[in-house]
Amino acid sequence: MSERFPDPFESFVAPARARPEVWRMIVGLFLIAAVVMGAGMMLSGVLSGVTQGPWDEVQASTRYSLFVLYFFATIFLALWVGLPLLHERGFATLFGDPGLAVRQFFACLLPLFVVTLVVYAAPPWGGYGGVRFNLGVLPWLLLLPISALGVLIQVTAEEVLFRGYLVQQMAVRSMARVSWFLVPGLLFGLLHYDPEVYGASAWMIAGWAMLFSFAAADLTYRSGTLGPAIALHFVNNCVAILIFSFEGPLSGLSLFIFPETLEQAVSDPGIFVVDAMVMLIGWLTCRIALRC
Repeated sequence: MSERFPDPFESFVAPARARPEVWRMIVGLFLIAAVVMGAGMMLSGVLSGVTQGPWDEVQASTRYSLFVLYFFATIFLALWVGLPLLHERGFATLFGDPGLAVRQFFACLLPLFVVTLVVYAAPPWGGYGGVRFNLGVLPWLLLLPISALGVLIQVTAEEVLFRGYLVQQMAVRSMARVSWFLVPGLLFGLLHYDPEVYGASAWMIAGWAMLFSFAAADLTYRSGTLGPAIALHFVNNCVAILIFSFEGPLSGLSLFIFPETLEQAVSDPGIFVVDAMVMLIGWLTCRIALRC
């Protein structure tokens, strides 16, 4: 296609123009799925060998939480192998300009942490009843470097796949936002829909994930790199996984824990509204930090 996006987004999607065929992207997605599922089957045996007890307790353990976060590195492996074979480009092209992406990430990081923690601590939405310590302060601090790295791996893997690979490959096929903006966001939301875990509230989790995807894609469009989107995702998940968590899966790394499960918490539509507001504030914080 002869049309081009305005910079900086054009610079971000340009590496995908070399091999933009749809079939290549479809094969790439199947490759990612095959690598992730294959690794999951192999590593599940390892996990079962080092964990004991009821499954609910295993999912809430520190070991399981770290396993899940670091498992997302399999997406890196699939893209690292698939991009040169299918699209004749390297893994780093998913980020935009790597140096600029890093600078934008750090430009957003501290303001996001400050604003997010202030908002969550402020009444009336700062308090669920019965919050208590989960890990002790010292164990939490000792784990923090590897747990924070795990969160960074998890969020970066999701960003390079959904706001990197999918957005770039779809954008070079069509400039219409329904293609590169809407479709990856809907897919991201659908993949977060899990009624077995979240029950009747699963649609709210999926809806929140979809809205987050739109915010992250907009930041990517405006900044020309994945740096701001990764920062927004990282701060959100650090708060939700490492600082305050709910009873249930992935609660093994948090400093504090609420007595409610996530399903119980999000059954209140007000919680969805508050979280959407926090996301909007985070999006605005990134835009102000980058003046974009």
